[in-house]
This record gives sequence, structure tokens and C-alpha cells, in this order.
Amino acid sequence: MSAALRESPTAPEIAMQIPLAPWIPPAPKYRDRVNSHALYQSRNDLGLPDLLSETWVPERLVSFNDPARYGQDAALHFFIDDYRFEPIWQAPAKYAERFEMNGAVLTPDFSVYSDWPLAMQIWQVYRNRWVGAHLQSLGFRVIPTVGWASPADFFFEGLPQRSVVAIATTGVRRTPEGIDHFTVGFDRLAELDPLCVLVYGGLAGLIDDPGVPVREYPSFLDNRRSIMEGD
Repeated sequence: MSAALRESPTAPEIAMQIPLAPWIPPAPKYRDRVNSHALYQSRNDLGLPDLLSETWVPERLVSFNDPARYGQDAALHFFIDDYRFEPIWQAPAKYAERFEMNGAVLTPDFSVYSDWPLAMQIWQVYRNRWVGAHLQSLGFRVIPTVGWASPADFFFEGLPQRSVVAIATTGVRRTPEGIDHFTVGFDRLAELDPLCVLVYGGLAGLIDDPGVPVREYPSFLDNRRSIMEGD
């Protein structure tokens, strides 16, 4: 039989001609951009990690990007632009020294907006809970930060009952709709029976009677305004 009329090679014959690829080890943690190397306990259907309860109430809240004000009487907060603390998600252990300089760490306040696809909103909540659970597993004192784009249940999943929690009110007062949106979510938060709600930016003009213990802290703009007014 001529070469032109020879039958095509079978699949096994082709496979024998392909050199074996070298063994490729699993990706190291620094390439694991979704942090799948560490999955934490969850009692909800979405798998949002459960956080442990915390009872400590700090004297101050200090920003992650303001190390000059760090101290053991303070809790480190992330009520700043997301790009400033995105590395916390990518490599939280890298910032252990910063965390140790403070009495506690709030979970990162990854932004969530109501006009985002639902999957993106859930992902941001997942990242918030994951960082908190990871830091707790390393022995850090962690205070859950709560944010919501709606009163949907998943914004409150993974949060402990009877715990100190933290929220921010910066930007909430800009519109009546924003105020209404905030109060509905706060009522949902109150169902967790928090020991204390740490409020960055205060509740003035939002809620007269929160119905739960609250401690208010001035925001960056509040402090700046006080300096300009000479208080």
C-alpha cells in the first residue's frame, strides 16, 4: 500500500508520539489570588466564613494608612479607598507587624454597591469574612466590619451573635434615600443583638434611638473639620 493510501494513525498511536509534559507542582500561595488554600467553617449556604465573637471596645479607631497613630488602645480600620488596602487580601500575613501594633483589627471594608451584579456583591462580603477568619486563625483580635448595599441576608451572614461590630456612616447623609437605606440595614444588624456597634462617623442625623449599645468615633473628615474650626 502506498504511503498516500495508508490508513490514518489511531488515537493511541498519536498519543504515543506526544512527549509527556513535565510534572507541574500546585501554584504557590502567592499565586492563589482567590485564597483557596485556606477555607474556613461556614454555617450558611453561600460558604461565607463564620467569624468569632469579640467583646473588646477600643478607645480609638485608626486608619490602616496612618501608622503614626497606631497603639494598643486602638483598633485598625479600613474605612478608606479600597486600593489602599487591597494587598491585605492578597497577602494578609505580610502585614502582621502592623496588626500587632494595635489592640484589634477590623475586617476590611471592601466596597459594595447596589447596582453591582449580585455575584460581585457576595464576593466582596466573602473577602471581608475570609480576611477576618484568617486573622482570627492566626491569633489576632478581630472586630467584624459590617456594610450593606441592601438588607439582603448575605450581608449579615457569617457574623456572630452578641459581638462588638463596626460600621461606617461616611457618605450616608448625602441623600434621603441613603439615610433610609442605612436605617433599614441598621435594623437588620440590630437583630444580631450586638454587644456594641462601633460607628465611624457617628449616628447624628441618622438614628435617634439605635436600640443597641453604640460607641461613636470621629471620621477623618470630622477630625479635619474640628482642626479647621479650632476645636
